[in-house]
Amino acid sequence: MNQHLQTILNFIQQSQHLTDEEKTTLSKAVKDADKEFAIAEFKLDRTEKVKRTTAILLEETIEELEEKRKAVEAQNHELEIETALEKVRAIALSMKVPADMLEVCSIISKELDKLGVKEIRNVQTAIFYESKGTYMNYEYYFKHNKTITTETSYTNHKMHQAFANQMLKGKGGFFSTYMSKAELPDWIAYQKTTNVFIDTYLQTASSLNYYWFSLGPVALGISTYVPLTEDEINLFKRFRNVFELAYRRFLDIEKAIAQAREAQIETALEKVRSSTMSMQKSDELAETSVVLFKQLIDLGIAPNRLYISILKDDEGETEFWITDEDGSKVSMAYEDNLNNNSSFKKMYDGWKQQKKSLLIDMKGNELQEYFKHLSNIHVPFKGGLSQKRRLQYIAYFSKGFIGMASPDEQPKETVDLLERFAYVFNLTFTRFNDLKVAEAHALQAEQDLIEIKAARKKAEAALNELQATQKQLIQSEKMASLGELTAGIAHEIQNPLNFVNNF
Repeated sequence: MNQHLQTILNFIQQSQHLTDEEKTTLSKAVKDADKEFAIAEFKLDRTEKVKRTTAILLEETIEELEEKRKAVEAQNHELEIETALEKVRAIALSMKVPADMLEVCSIISKELDKLGVKEIRNVQTAIFYESKGTYMNYEYYFKHNKTITTETSYTNHKMHQAFANQMLKGKGGFFSTYMSKAELPDWIAYQKTTNVFIDTYLQTASSLNYYWFSLGPVALGISTYVPLTEDEINLFKRFRNVFELAYRRFLDIEKAIAQAREAQIETALEKVRSSTMSMQKSDELAETSVVLFKQLIDLGIAPNRLYISILKDDEGETEFWITDEDGSKVSMAYEDNLNNNSSFKKMYDGWKQQKKSLLIDMKGNELQEYFKHLSNIHVPFKGGLSQKRRLQYIAYFSKGFIGMASPDEQPKETVDLLERFAYVFNLTFTRFNDLKVAEAHALQAEQDLIEIKAARKKAEAALNELQATQKQLIQSEKMASLGELTAGIAHEIQNPLNFVNNF
């Protein structure tokens, strides 16, 4: 019984003022109250147990729901990532030209932003050309919404060199670097000396961070204005894995373009060969020169002027076949001695040294002297004296060289083309010399024939004269013999006896 109810019951039973009947009634009421209290306590205890059980179950349910919520969020996030990766795959498979790599960089940047990666500066790819010490950089700048393609040297800065060395170690390489706000002014100043895009947001950025993953001769990178978290770096790594598909597509496209370009070049070279082999006279060299110039221009070379120099002796005497200043047609031939001008002498020295090719970068006084010399030998040019720079690209053959003049620097492919055409033109010049020899022989044979005919005619005249003289002599001899015979007969007649005896 409840302690307090037991005290009340004891008090009732000991009371002197209550009758037995009252004690019995009150005691029963107290006992009934105790039972009800016990029942209430039992119910309360059971309720508390139910509450505790419910709370435990509810807590477990909330935890499960939270875990499920997190799982659903993770699943949705993974789905978002896979959707983003699929977009990159789709762009990669739709690539048709190398420049489409820019779209790959753009879509990666935009999808990373959607996935929560903030303060993206750019996403870029670097395709390395070790022979030149450069990499072709395809970039998309997120805040500028700008795509850029540049060929960048990696040998002129220690950070570039470290980056390239790490990437060129092979697939799986990783490179990252951090530049603080205090370091950025020097970096911006360096970039202004190169051909890269100048990002104006760097002037107020708190830092610059680069992250690069290597796939061998190509790398995928991202730069940001704040450092990436470990999860964000791992996320970018997944895009690197998908980017490999884009790179394989890029290689296939590059290979197809290179094959098509090579076929185009071979077709152009074959036209020069065909023109060479069809030459019947040495004065057709100018026509073959026109064919050569046209093929070079059709291959995309945009010269200021094309020319062929044929050396006539070992003293520098030469004959020039040149185009006009847009390379469209061949002017007449010009003759000069290559020792008469310092720029020409450089060309001549390169030939004497048996170089394959040569670049002459003319500026200042050298350029002005060059134009004055052209004027002296009556080579026409337009606005030459206003030019500040003129680059002469020379490719040599056995008896001269092919040259191209341009105010702008030319890619290596242009020099390679000139060298290949110079090699083919060497066949042209060999054919030219063969024709000159054949023509000289033919001319000599013709002169010999004329002399033979003249000698024969002279001999025939002499023979005729001899025959006439012979006839005259015979006739004279006959007349003399007849006279002698007549005189003899007359003598004999005068002496009939002798005549009869002789008869």
